[in-house]
Amino acid sequence: MAEQKKILVLESEKLLAASVVSILASRPEYDVVQTTVSSLSCLDQPGGPQPDIVILEKDVLAANISAVVKVTDRYPRLRLIVFSLSNSKVHIFDQQTVQVGNASDFLDLL
Repeated sequence: MAEQKKILVLESEKLLAASVVSILASRPEYDVVQTTVSSLSCLDQPGGPQPDIVILEKDVLAANISAVVKVTDRYPRLRLIVFSLSNSKVHIFDQQTVQVGNASDFLDLL
């Protein structure tokens, strides 16, 4: 079995964060290492999570844009997945945009 991908969920809405975590919990290849409503500064703390993937909502990205730029410079292999609830689109940091209709479409992006 392949190594689990470690995921950090950064979301200001607790219900939305819980929904994302619930979807990921059904898949053994993913391990949610932390869910936070604060910022990406947790990545800079000693002993902080070292995720392979960060999942966040578009509005959270906008509020943390300078931290996102710093983190992606420091961790170039980090995959950043940004989603928007208003149009069911998911943006992967490499500027790819994918329409997501259900949970399995979302999981396929990871």
